Amino acid sequence: MIANAFETGNYTLVWSDGKKETIKAEKPNSEISLSGKWDLHFDPKWGGPDHIEKDELKSWIDFEESGIKYYSGTATYTKSFTLKKKDIKGKTLILDLGNVQEMASIKINGNQLATRWSAPFQFDISKYVKTKNNKLEVDVVNMWPNRLIGDGKLPLEKRFTKTNINKFLAPDAEKYLRESGLIGPVKILSTDNMKLKYSTSLTYVLNF
Repeated sequence: MIANAFETGNYTLVWSDGKKETIKAEKPNSEISLSGKWDLHFDPKWGGPDHIEKDELKSWIDFEESGIKYYSGTATYTKSFTLKKKDIKGKTLILDLGNVQEMASIKINGNQLATRWSAPFQFDISKYVKTKNNKLEVDVVNMWPNRLIGDGKLPLEKRFTKTNINKFLAPDAEKYLRESGLIGPVKILSTDNMKLKYSTSLTYVLNF
């Protein structure tokens, strides 16, 4: 059995049988930034562009393109990255998406992980990564107000939605735009695996 500590220090583990074990986390965790180019795929059926490339992550409402600024639905972000052997061996790797609005799920090298509905948007990717040709796919879903606001600027026959919520159709509706998308920063948190002496169930962890 192993333990991971994301802060340096001494930890006392108390097991269900009353036994105690102290471990020391001496090395600070490392961070691997996944910056640079991202491929973004939107659904044209909801007004978004099929594909764009961006060198930085930002909220959809900060884009000049109306198809992104007023987009509501699912968008997929993809990126390839490499790791070094020392980044993987004896480590637990946590993918941290940073700021996400509103929910996200990821696929790493074809392996689908659970959906996250709230922060922290973190995923244990230790079992799925390799040194070369890692492929990350992030599906992000936002809420409906942005598309409703965008539709309020269009003639009826060109709108994607219908609503009786008048505030989203008003001239000042822009103030209701919601931050959306993968805003980041996206990084991988790497922490050492520390072997534990005992193998019974862990009750709690104290940091001192």
